[in-house]
Amino acid sequence: MPPARSRMLQFRVNDLEQLYTGAETWLQLTPGVLECTGARVQLPGARVTELNLNCGIQISSRIERGRLAMLLIRPESGGHVLTGGKKYVDACALVVSGDELSFNVLGPASILWVEIDGRAGTRHRGGSYAPARYAFEPSVRERWTLNSAAAQAMHGDGVEAELDHLARTLLQRARSRSASASEWSRATLVRTALELMWSSIEEPPTLRDICAAAKCSVRTLIYVFNATFGMSPMRYFKIQRLNVAHRRLQSAGSGARIFDIAADCGFWHLGHFGVDYKAFFGTTPRMTPRRSR
Repeated sequence: MPPARSRMLQFRVNDLEQLYTGAETWLQLTPGVLECTGARVQLPGARVTELNLNCGIQISSRIERGRLAMLLIRPESGGHVLTGGKKYVDACALVVSGDELSFNVLGPASILWVEIDGRAGTRHRGGSYAPARYAFEPSVRERWTLNSAAAQAMHGDGVEAELDHLARTLLQRARSRSASASEWSRATLVRTALELMWSSIEEPPTLRDICAAAKCSVRTLIYVFNATFGMSPMRYFKIQRLNVAHRRLQSAGSGARIFDIAADCGFWHLGHFGVDYKAFFGTTPRMTPRRSR
C-alpha cells in the first residue's frame, strides 16, 4: 500500500499553548508582541514543526520514554541559545528522549522540531529510543540532513524511516558524552531556586532568601542564572511574574480587576506594574486582548 500522505497545517499564533496545548511550559524572555509563524505536518509515527519566533522564549517539556525529540535552533543575528549551561551563537541541536527538554532563546529564532514515536510499531523501527539528553553544535551535514527530511515531510513524502535512521545516528553520538558533576550541581541549584520563586510568587523572595534556600553565595547564584537563562535571578523572576500576569489577563473575565491579578503575581504598585508590562509586551494590561471563552 502507498504511504498515507501527511496533513500540513500553516499557522500564525501569539500563544504557543495554541500550538502545543497542555504539552509545553513556556515563557517569553525578551520584550515584544510575541508572534509565531510556521507549519506543521503530522505523520503516523512522527511530527515535524517549523517555528519562526520574533521574541526570545524559554521552552521546557518532558519527552516520554520511547519518544524522541530532535531540535535544530538557529538564533537570528545578535541572539543566542542557552541550554545545559552552554551558549550557542550560530546553531544548536538537541536530542532528547525520556528526559526534560529545556532551552532558552535570547532573541528571534527559527526552530525545526522533529518528534518521533519509537513505540509506533511501524516496520522500519528497531524499538523505542533509549533515554538521552544531548546538546551540541551540529555539523553542516547534520543540518542539511535534518532540513532535507523535514522538507520531504512537509511535501507529504514518507520519510519516517529516514528520520528514524537520523535519530539513531544522533543517539549513538550522544552516548559518547555524559553530563559532568558540575552540570548536575548547576541544574540542582537552579531547580531549588525556581521552586522557591514559584512557591512565593505573591510575595517575591529577596536574592538572599533564594541563596539561603539554595545554599550558595550571591555570586554563585548570579553566575548560574546568567549561564542558564542569560540574565540575573531577579530579572528572570520578574519576567516569570509578568508572563503569569499576562496569561491571567488574557483568560480573565470582564469583571476581573487588574489590581487583583497584579497583586497575585507580586506587583503591588499598579503604576510600576503597568510600566513594566507595557515595556515587555508592547501593550497595557487594560488593552491586553482576552481569549475567547
